[in-house]
Amino acid sequence: MVMTIDPRSVRNLQRDADLVVDSGGGGHHYVIQLPKHPGSPFEDKRVRQALALGVDREAIIRLVYGEGNGWVGNDSHLVAADPNFLAMPRLPRAEAVARARALLAAAGHPNGINLGTLYWSPQSPEVGRYFQVLQETAREAGLTMALEQRPADGYVQFRTGDNDLSKGSFHRFAMTAVGPRNPGISLFRMRGDFVESGHWRGAEHDRYMALYAEAMREGDATRRRAMFAAMQSLLHEEVPALLPAGTMTFSVRRRHVQGFEFHPQIWSVRFDEVWRG
Repeated sequence: MVMTIDPRSVRNLQRDADLVVDSGGGGHHYVIQLPKHPGSPFEDKRVRQALALGVDREAIIRLVYGEGNGWVGNDSHLVAADPNFLAMPRLPRAEAVARARALLAAAGHPNGINLGTLYWSPQSPEVGRYFQVLQETAREAGLTMALEQRPADGYVQFRTGDNDLSKGSFHRFAMTAVGPRNPGISLFRMRGDFVESGHWRGAEHDRYMALYAEAMREGDATRRRAMFAAMQSLLHEEVPALLPAGTMTFSVRRRHVQGFEFHPQIWSVRFDEVWRG
């Protein structure tokens, strides 16, 4: 059995009669932290909005994952398979790039902006391509960045820094992978005291957390879903973090492997009742 394969290899592997390709359905996606410590360009919401517009999400799906294997993210931790997921409005590519450049000009960067280095770790086979596409499409909108691969060993400590910002050991412009969870857990990950939000703060953050608290007390599923939608709309506007696109997760096994059940969150897979047939 092989776990976490490159999604673009799925069609070729499915042609082998001795192999079974399982899909986890919900899949995983990448959180890109946008730090908001003193001196960071991401303190300005217009820069964050420009990045959200400048990255060509459909190109990531087309070039990195392949047709039918990916989905456009909405800058929340929810996966598209979640019934609470609120899709973002999609603009034609030329209009999105024009809007991104206008936002940068309004923020004082008429000639574009260098965002520094985006750090990534090889958490899945296709991740290097993912960030190359992100880098090149953001460049079209005037947002440049260097890419640097970091080893998996010690990566969490490297990207998170010290949670006490007064110490000056700041969190980084960096990615991490996230899988499907229930919406209460997923939406809570954008709270300001958690690094994946880039330590988001301000009135809109406080409104987000007030909606979250209200949703957690709400017993009516329809009203709670409306609150979750309002929270995602805030994330579309504020862009505390970037979550551009996601992929289904896949495993490949020999046909004689029996009793295996795949899980959308791949690190929850168990082998307790697996046998060789």
